[in-house]
Amino acid sequence: MNAQVERGRGICRKVLLQSFLEHLLVFGGCGSAVLAAAFPELGIGFVGVALAFGLTVLTMAFAVGGISGGHFNPAVSVASRLRASFRSAS
Repeated sequence: MNAQVERGRGICRKVLLQSFLEHLLVFGGCGSAVLAAAFPELGIGFVGVALAFGLTVLTMAFAVGGISGGHFNPAVSVASRLRASFRSAS
């Protein structure tokens, strides 16, 4: 029973981490796109928005890629699991 509880905690931790990372990606990437559109005088433009998205994903991959497996889009993870393209470690 104790092993099942620990496994459940591990999965819960991964789900919460995934949710946090998705919020970070939306905040960093989409926030820069909104700022670029609303305030063109800032001058970040398309390159700035692309860099914001890219650097956010890069930071997430280095910071927690070992915990979440580097899957930052839950739709891709679920679809791959349903197609049996990869086996889940936990």
